Amino acid sequence: MSRYIEVALPIPVNELYTYKVPDGVLAENTIGKRVLVNFNNRYLTGVSVNLCNKEIQFEVKPILEILDEEPIFSDKLFQLTKWVSQYYFASWGEVLKAAMPPNFNLTSVKKIEIIKQPTNQEISEIQSFAPKRAKLLQILLKYNGNISIQSLQKELNSKNLSPQIEALSQRGLIAIHSEIQKQTETKVKAIKIADYLLDKEEEFNSVFLEIENKSNKQAQILSLLFLEFQKGKSFLLLNEVIKGLKTTYSVIAVLTKKKIVEIFEVKKEISKKAQINLSKDESKIELTEEQNKIIKKISEYIDKHSFSSHLLYGVTGSGKTLIYIELIRKVLNQNKQVLYLLPEISLTPQIVDRIRNFFGEEVAIIHSKISDNERNQIFTAILQNKYKIVMGVRSAIFSPLKNLGLIIVDEEHEPSYKQDNPSPRYNARDTSIVRGKIENCPVILGSATPSCESWYNASLGTHQIYQLNKRADGANLPNVEIVDLREAKKEKNLKGNFSKLLIEKIIERINQKEGTILFHNRRGFAPQLFCPDCGNVPMCENCDIALTYHKKSNKLVCHYCGYVTPAPKFCNVCGSDEMQEIGAGTERIEEELKQILEEKGINARIQRYDRDSTSQKNSSRRIIYDFMNGDIDVLIGTQMLSKGIDIGRVTLVGIINADMHLFFPDFRANERTFQLLTQVSGRAGRKSNSNGLVIIQTAHPGAYPIVFSAQNNIEKFFDKEFEMRGQLNYPPFNRLSKIEMQSMNLDELTSFSKIFFANLPNNQAGFQFIGPVFPNVPRLAKYYRQFIFVKSSKKIDKSGEKLNIILHNTLQKIESTIKNIRINIDIDSYQNM
Repeated sequence: MSRYIEVALPIPVNELYTYKVPDGVLAENTIGKRVLVNFNNRYLTGVSVNLCNKEIQFEVKPILEILDEEPIFSDKLFQLTKWVSQYYFASWGEVLKAAMPPNFNLTSVKKIEIIKQPTNQEISEIQSFAPKRAKLLQILLKYNGNISIQSLQKELNSKNLSPQIEALSQRGLIAIHSEIQKQTETKVKAIKIADYLLDKEEEFNSVFLEIENKSNKQAQILSLLFLEFQKGKSFLLLNEVIKGLKTTYSVIAVLTKKKIVEIFEVKKEISKKAQINLSKDESKIELTEEQNKIIKKISEYIDKHSFSSHLLYGVTGSGKTLIYIELIRKVLNQNKQVLYLLPEISLTPQIVDRIRNFFGEEVAIIHSKISDNERNQIFTAILQNKYKIVMGVRSAIFSPLKNLGLIIVDEEHEPSYKQDNPSPRYNARDTSIVRGKIENCPVILGSATPSCESWYNASLGTHQIYQLNKRADGANLPNVEIVDLREAKKEKNLKGNFSKLLIEKIIERINQKEGTILFHNRRGFAPQLFCPDCGNVPMCENCDIALTYHKKSNKLVCHYCGYVTPAPKFCNVCGSDEMQEIGAGTERIEEELKQILEEKGINARIQRYDRDSTSQKNSSRRIIYDFMNGDIDVLIGTQMLSKGIDIGRVTLVGIINADMHLFFPDFRANERTFQLLTQVSGRAGRKSNSNGLVIIQTAHPGAYPIVFSAQNNIEKFFDKEFEMRGQLNYPPFNRLSKIEMQSMNLDELTSFSKIFFANLPNNQAGFQFIGPVFPNVPRLAKYYRQFIFVKSSKKIDKSGEKLNIILHNTLQKIESTIKNIRINIDIDSYQNM
């Protein structure tokens, strides 16, 4: 019987490590559970993945702690995470870590102990030749060594303290220790009536009468606690009592001092506060003939309990969600579970509300805005089979559902399904197909603008394809008018960024109390500031990119690394006070429209809908609610507007500049332009009693993504796009992957990139290596970057295994040359700039 197990650790090394199980523990009972281990003097949370039956010829460290009573990874999830690890070139431990909430990972924190008090002479001596080291020592003395290395890094504003710490250690002044830092559950204070009073009714009544005569506030508190106790609530949250009764902690403190009430800590539960519901009652809606046919066909595959993949293409407003709801109901009736993926749940609150209206508390929601504590609780509840439906962003693909009957990937074309950083750099859409095969359940990919990959796979018969060509509720697709910005400029029909036609139609809608959406996919006020005297453009200090000007906050912001600095009044090169704003973001569009309408004597409420205006929790939901109810006339936003907004009063969509994505140096630029224009246009005229209008402003009215979007002709778009991609061997015909190399030293990076490229195989059939090349933004967050692109034939390397072997072999050959270089392997890359 084996005493050893293999553990996957959350490090970028694709190896398993052998550990010994404690006495009295069966090794097989650890599989699928988290284990705490010592790895190179660090405490790490790993996952026990295999029994180790081979002969051990070396000393094996013991497991320090088994962290779970029951496995959190099933055999099927092991299969899925192993596939992600192999295909996307990541370690198994990194993938398993990504599949768990943050609270499930313990971390090792290094701390410093002062073992010898330095003399004043020693401090002075260190100060003379190593002032940074002396400052570090002074901080250690101040805290008596009770400070972590992470805290020291913050205090000294420096990431690399290793040489200084090592020098002080060698001098015999300090020692370094590791200790485990556990992610604890969030606790909150609760209040209840003392147990002895609840057991004695007469004594309680006597105490209550005494308090009532002395303090009305104290009596209110005691009365509330007693009434809630009678309803079955043994305690209330302290902050809710204080807020609800408009009292203070000092009032409650008197009761605790008298031992009438008790204050204690409880685990913070997931917030159940009622949110604004953005969905209408759909329980009596009758499905169309098109919808019923599709439901019947996919239901046949659900009944078979076997894998099948389906592409559901439906024009905007055609009722795809109602099809999902009927199929979910069928799966739940079979006592199975559903995984429903969305690209960004916080930006699609209407869809979430629609699903919850039908299925209530059976739905778990996982997205970026929930706290670590909430994520931890939801994960645990899913493990305990407390939810029938899990709705989530890409990481939800790893949800530990044990009885899956259906996977839905809504808006499957969205790039946000692809993770770029950190590893694993997986695509949740493609991973859902693999999970469907492992779980033996159907997978539905849905979109009004399918990705090129999914459309191509459907043409090959890999996916069953279903089409909804008409809008539900008898509504018509909007009319589309294209405004040539070049002609408008010549004829002086432009005011700022607005054509005369767009202004007229906006005013019409305001007068008719109808809603208008304006789409402009760039936030901030202006993409850059510019000095006309010397040509200077303020740049990010960490990245090779111009800073974006945000007028409201008067800040310059880097949208890549987050660097922020006050906007200058004077040019920092020549001192000129004539700094100008170049280009336009949503802030500028908002300001221009306000000025135009005010000049015409029109009072309208205009609201931005972008990352800046929706940064606070539930702000997105509040803006949509106000817009639905007519409290907002014009909504100006970025691509966030293209996701799941279904508002009947919207009859006009204006696209300020359709060319913004058209000329990106990315082979997917045409596809992205077509998708964005079509999706945003689809927000208009979604009710049968209103005619929608879309106005597209462009300087390139003949560009085929714009023409075919205006015509709503997806077939012709794909014909043209596939012709171009086929000639250049781009996806979906071949695989495109990216090797990204980073270094703070440009010379080291350039030298290493050449070595890497030289060690890739020459004349390998089915493979083409391109590079090394600098991207459009050569430096990001202080790191210089170079890319090597790999085009690989899907016919020759269908599974991607040959590419994996090539990359492994190349890395092994050049291992000794990798010093200060970061290497990121991105299979099926989506970010190529």
